[in-house]
Amino acid sequence: MEKTISEQIEHMELDDRIHVIRQDLTGDPLLSGKLVKAARENQWVEVEKLLSQGADPRICRSGDAYGVQSALFYALLAKRYDMAEKLYKAGDRLDDLIPEDEDTIHLSTETLAFLAFSMRNGDNYFLDESKNLPECCRCSAFVQIGELMPQASPEELNQSIAPTVHSWIRHFKNPEVYNQILEDLLDRGARLSDPEKQELLDCVHRRFHHCPKVFHPGQEAVDKLVSLIRRT
Repeated sequence: MEKTISEQIEHMELDDRIHVIRQDLTGDPLLSGKLVKAARENQWVEVEKLLSQGADPRICRSGDAYGVQSALFYALLAKRYDMAEKLYKAGDRLDDLIPEDEDTIHLSTETLAFLAFSMRNGDNYFLDESKNLPECCRCSAFVQIGELMPQASPEELNQSIAPTVHSWIRHFKNPEVYNQILEDLLDRGARLSDPEKQELLDCVHRRFHHCPKVFHPGQEAVDKLVSLIRRT
């Protein structure tokens, strides 16, 4: 029997900072994981080799529970704009950029100028047009969420609840925006099973139960989130 993507990634000889985030894509997660790891370690000859072998940089990311980074990000961090362009053409984007990550502050003004110049010439390094609604909810692509939600299938609506909650927990500076997205999903019929619902409630409790006040989005916002999850 053919292994699922999750089973394949478990057998990758990579450290636990490599994650499959696009299970909707058909490319090889093993190649993608190796690509991200090589970029993170500045092994650009290996990156080019893996791209030539068909590695899809969109499938895997490097990171932890609070966010992830792409091979494209590591190319920009290293000022390898030649590789950044190749990764961009292969579909890689910065929509998973972690603003609070310690590496992010090391992006040079030269890199920012490169991104600005690229955008003026029509290459938006921050927008992945291929993402479906659940993926847009996972990476907080608010404009795309608004555009995709009206035509989303019932399955996509259901699959968008958990990514929205996890995005809420990671980036809680705009709780009212995430709560509104959840409310819109529910109004369109999105629902979760009881075990899925409980898993999310447990996750919220772990994140905010002993959260220092400076990092807490406010009890009213959290109570609203909990009530929306229970509605599912």
